[in-house]
Amino acid sequence: RITSLALNPEGGLMAVGMCGELEVVESAGGPKVCSRNEIQLWDLASGALLGTLTGHVGTVNSLVFSPDGKWLASGSEDGAIILWDAAGLVPVGQPFSGFSKGITSLAFTPQGTLLAAGGREGSLVLWEVAAHQAIGSPLTSDSGGITALAFSTDGRLVYAGTDRGTVSAWDVGYESWLVRVCDLVGRNLSMAEWQQFLGEQPYKRSCVDLPPGEGAPANTP
Repeated sequence: RITSLALNPEGGLMAVGMCGELEVVESAGGPKVCSRNEIQLWDLASGALLGTLTGHVGTVNSLVFSPDGKWLASGSEDGAIILWDAAGLVPVGQPFSGFSKGITSLAFTPQGTLLAAGGREGSLVLWEVAAHQAIGSPLTSDSGGITALAFSTDGRLVYAGTDRGTVSAWDVGYESWLVRVCDLVGRNLSMAEWQQFLGEQPYKRSCVDLPPGEGAPANTP
């Protein structure tokens, strides 16, 4: 049973999410469930099976290649996201889990730096690919479970379709995140924090509507 498909940007490689093995969980004649969820990688030119990826315990609902074809991301009913090296056929880092219910959709930004994941409970999580970690708190909506995701060409907006027939748009650009962070913390970095994280770079206010942080010059722009 095939549950998801994805082609790499060059179109020569296909990833197939599927049930590799069924087993009867009750007496003979009872219902069958998948006992091995897997992802198969196929070379379309030769028709050769390049490898089989395992790691999800639930149905692989979504697959997506990064724009450069280097990574393959998989999202599952088990609530986990696994980032795979598409050439080496090995997982990169630990799986990311942050969903109470299954993951139903994935999308990379056109730049390939961020991965968005949508879940059945209606939350959307942004994942920084290089750092292998979530960015901020999940974005949530009361419009139903997320079933489809797509980024704008500049990567600033992410559109989410739901099981209630609605489409929402979130601004996930840098400026938007900066405003959210400033509203959350209510202050600028102190001079000590600035020097810790940014070294000798000249101090400036990240939150322009708030005064300079502790220890910073009062006239800092």
